[in-house]
Amino acid sequence: FLQHLSIFRGFYEYGAAVKIIGNDVVVTIDGVSFYARVLDDLRFIDEIFLRNTYNFLLGKECCVIDIGMNIGLVSLRFAQKAVVKEVHSFEPLRRTYDRARANLSLNPEFARKIFAYNIGLADTDEEKTILINDAGDSGAFTIGGSAIGTPEHISVRNAATVLKPIVDAAKSNGRDIIAKVDCEGSEFPIFTTLEEHGLLADISVFMVEWHRGVRGKTQHDLIAPLIGHGFVIFDLTAKAENGFFMPSDARVRHPERILPAAMCYSTRPRSPSCLRPKSIGPISTNGSRPTQGEREELSLDDLARIRVWKRPAALPL
Repeated sequence: FLQHLSIFRGFYEYGAAVKIIGNDVVVTIDGVSFYARVLDDLRFIDEIFLRNTYNFLLGKECCVIDIGMNIGLVSLRFAQKAVVKEVHSFEPLRRTYDRARANLSLNPEFARKIFAYNIGLADTDEEKTILINDAGDSGAFTIGGSAIGTPEHISVRNAATVLKPIVDAAKSNGRDIIAKVDCEGSEFPIFTTLEEHGLLADISVFMVEWHRGVRGKTQHDLIAPLIGHGFVIFDLTAKAENGFFMPSDARVRHPERILPAAMCYSTRPRSPSCLRPKSIGPISTNGSRPTQGEREELSLDDLARIRVWKRPAALPL
């Protein structure tokens, strides 16, 4: 805690509360509490709580699908909304999933809406063992694994097979479906299988972070089928780094109730200086030094944005 005191001071200035509970540091910001056990836990504050990246507005009940739950903060942010009646969250890595479950336990009022699944999604069913780089950020782990690291078994399932009953149930309850997709390259096979099974058109809003690391793939491979279903896309992706886009379906019965906009940005947006430490490692209450190596400072040049929405056939003038 003492090692990262300047970071926590910055959180306090942005309205966060920081408590020491036993050997744990618990941060509460905008009504969401989470454990700050490693510095990686703090790297999501800027994107989720300060920039409000996932703050969609909707005037009717909805179901949210969170593909790439990570430590659960976005799922909790979604569950805070009164119109969100259910959140289905997917995280394939056990250690990250366990961190998410711990954070859900701190927020029982919101956690009751969240159904967490310890599986990854793609376009096939697979059981495999991958390597996880212990020095990396959890937000950069993929179902393909790393070249070095600790072996970890993961389960991967076909996204269409898993999501169809969720989508069908939501539709039967008259709920719009919103999908947040941040899964380090798996977005491409996920979109492929959802399109093949006729599920893309059933989703009203997407919030998608896409990744350049997949050979031969760009955001246009994801955008093309969305355009085919009537989505309008504002692609402001930078010339380098990854991008993020959110389409919304303005064919909903009450288009005036939904904010028809979406944002897509690089995976390395610049944070306030207090949120840009160069080291990553365990956070302890005794001020011990980090042990997991050094991280580079975020670059402002990495910023990119995409806005996407789907509009009705005719808009009132």
